[in-house]
Amino acid sequence: MINISQVKKNKKTIIGIFVWIVLILIFLFVFLGSESQPIEPEETAESIINLNENREDCSGTVAIGITQEALDRIIYGDEENFGRMFFSGEAIAVGNCTKVSIVNKDFDRWQVRISEGKNIGKEGWAFYNWIK
Repeated sequence: MINISQVKKNKKTIIGIFVWIVLILIFLFVFLGSESQPIEPEETAESIINLNENREDCSGTVAIGITQEALDRIIYGDEENFGRMFFSGEAIAVGNCTKVSIVNKDFDRWQVRISEGKNIGKEGWAFYNWIK
């Protein structure tokens, strides 16, 4: 004869185990799966950075964040401290069409190394769609 209370207890145990498995998978995906992945040497081909809609238009400048947090502040409007970011070294201004090499990719942000101009050799973060 089937004991109803035992079946309910087993069902709760199975659901509890399932919930823990799902939580562990979410943790692994979010915290381990979203890390930046270094670029292999053959993928570091030289590119240009350009904010202009017309990619042939090289007028203007691009602000690159030294860290991803600095890039967020540039993009999402830390207007009060925008100028200070350049003086403190948190941001770099480069001309549109400046040559860069991709160093690292993290979803929609790419770390680049500047290949020409007064900031040659410096690294910073930019959104992937700025890089051609």
